[in-house]
Amino acid sequence: MSQNTSNPGYQHQQQYQQQQHGFPQNNAFAQQGFPFPTQLDSRSVFTPQQPAVSTSGQPVGNDPFNSLAASMIQQSGSNYLERGQEFVKSRMGFINSSSLHYHFNVDVEYVRNKLLMLLVPVLKRWTYTRTREQIAGGHPFKPPRQDVNAPDLYIPLMALCTYCVLGSMTMISRGRWTTDSMYALVSSGLTAWTAHLLLLKLILWLLGVPSAVPFLEALCYTGYPLVLVCINTIVVFLFGT
Repeated sequence: MSQNTSNPGYQHQQQYQQQQHGFPQNNAFAQQGFPFPTQLDSRSVFTPQQPAVSTSGQPVGNDPFNSLAASMIQQSGSNYLERGQEFVKSRMGFINSSSLHYHFNVDVEYVRNKLLMLLVPVLKRWTYTRTREQIAGGHPFKPPRQDVNAPDLYIPLMALCTYCVLGSMTMISRGRWTTDSMYALVSSGLTAWTAHLLLLKLILWLLGVPSAVPFLEALCYTGYPLVLVCINTIVVFLFGT
């Protein structure tokens, strides 16, 4: 049964409903009997609430298992990191800043006396006995700056560089220099150095004292023959033989 929209009582009822719901009277939908809200009540709108945060920066009311899992993961990562550092120290403990500083602690006087000892050992100006260090907790022997008998890495490395330069000059003088000559000289010098080191380690192992000489000191001792190689290269460069 249809309602008569021209009835004044019905129109008054529609206007009353529009005012109650906040609808404008000139709304086309309201005139057809279909209420369409244009203004929403603030109480009917959903507003998301922000989680409360404690003074420590953690949200209040979170699942405690998440915090426990995060702390366990952090602790496990710290343990793995400590184990990795301990493994590196156990395997590569012979290479550290203090040991490298000790073997590079040289001066001009030490280098001059050491070269004389290597090239002219018949002078017998040295005792060939290392001097012990009196400071407890440090290296057992005095550094090269204070003891000419102490091994160092400065002279072997400089001898290797000098050998490469002298070899290049010899090849240039003979017209045999190529771009790969420097690589060949460096590789040959390092190969000879490594062969001497392995030979020394083998001799110590056969004698039953494999750890009698520390690795860095063995590296120093086996690098000193490069000084004689430089002398030989100079002779070849000057006399061509």
